[in-house]
Amino acid sequence: MIRRPSTMRGRVPGRARWILPLLLPLCSLSSAQMQGMSMPTHTPPAVSSTTSAAVKNLQITGGWIAAAPPGADELAGYLTIRNPGKAAVTLVGASSRAAAHIMPMRTTQDMAGRESMQDVARLSIPAGGTLVFAPGRAHLMLRGLPRDLNVGEQVEMQLRFSDGSARGVLLTVRRL
Repeated sequence: MIRRPSTMRGRVPGRARWILPLLLPLCSLSSAQMQGMSMPTHTPPAVSSTTSAAVKNLQITGGWIAAAPPGADELAGYLTIRNPGKAAVTLVGASSRAAAHIMPMRTTQDMAGRESMQDVARLSIPAGGTLVFAPGRAHLMLRGLPRDLNVGEQVEMQLRFSDGSARGVLLTVRRL
């Protein structure tokens, strides 16, 4: 038997005071009854398994990620997306197992010539036009890297578009 300190006897601390009444009915359930219960889980949003004709026709080239020193938790990704179609296509995000978050960003310059980056929710690729992700311009910021990415390594990424489509691309890690 485990003895609690005398200051704890008879007291139920903070949150436990309202959680215990909710949990006590579960204590009387058998393990067979509990196996049939479903517990809510967090499921990340699914990436569309279908790709629209407009997104399929995009020409995606030159994908690369700028290498960084060991321990860096943010890297920039670059590529070129050409839209040969007759309608604009809008990039709304990206995802990869190589990063917790990937955000489209745009580098801007103020009147004094200072550069800054800002998140953008949408980047349009006009009909017959091209969107270039390059140093000093638009880029995909990979944040929350679980490990270092090595020069020469290829990183899978899913580009997400406003019509619900997704398109897979490979970006190679290389030096600037």
